[in-house]
Amino acid sequence: MTRFIKYQAAGNDFIVIDSTSAYESGEGAAAVAYWQERAKHLCDRHFGIGADGILLVSRVPTELSDARMDIINADGSLAEMCGNGIRCAARYLADKSGLNDGAWRIDTLGGVQWVCMRSDRDAYPIEVAMAMVQVGEPICYTAEDGRVFCGRKVDVGNPHFVIIIKDCDALKGDAALVYLHQMAEVYGDELSHAPIFEAGSNIEFVRLLPDQTAAMAVYERGCGITLACGTGATAVGAVVMQENGKMKQCQVTLEGGKLCITAPCTEHGRYRLCGDAQRVFCGEV
Repeated sequence: MTRFIKYQAAGNDFIVIDSTSAYESGEGAAAVAYWQERAKHLCDRHFGIGADGILLVSRVPTELSDARMDIINADGSLAEMCGNGIRCAARYLADKSGLNDGAWRIDTLGGVQWVCMRSDRDAYPIEVAMAMVQVGEPICYTAEDGRVFCGRKVDVGNPHFVIIIKDCDALKGDAALVYLHQMAEVYGDELSHAPIFEAGSNIEFVRLLPDQTAAMAVYERGCGITLACGTGATAVGAVVMQENGKMKQCQVTLEGGKLCITAPCTEHGRYRLCGDAQRVFCGEV
């Protein structure tokens, strides 16, 4: 039997499994492959534990990192990076160390990410220095039913397509999120596998709010619709702030909660994703 702990961040939930012993024995890759095969069943919300993915966290340090996180999507595919997942990993590392504050360099397929936890920040205690964000030029895609979606490709260590939806500008409060969710239900899968993306993409359906914050629904590559996506929120924040050069911070409201994105202080700096993560329950599988 293997012990697991369930964590969630803004409603994005993960099965966290410690892979330290596997990496210590040189069997890290084999462990990843093993849990990839089991991911679809374990992540099933009716017949399994239920989750958006599995996080394998190794506490074996290297010269460049303090820990490693392997991200397995609900369908068994691998993800380069996950902003909500890495906050769950940081919370797990804090729980293992018994500390309420700390900083870690966590290696991922998308590179080494810096994560800091500060207990004196009530709303957003975990801050992630995201990978270098690259925002592409606007492009358009015509869906099978003829609807045209114009958005921007954004690289946050993994691929995103940020679409500003103006149809819901007149909607207020939760009604806008409901509309964005419906868009994700109807068009998310088609857009995620569209030929304009070489290896698929995460899709963000976004409404800009009058106070320059944003609301979004997301269809994640390999997972489907989820309540939140940290890299997706970062992609949205980057697009919003780049289109409004005076903004240095953007709050993004997702179906599972709110995240705060801060612009880099320098031209070659990193966007910062701030939020929280909580332990839900533990068990054996």
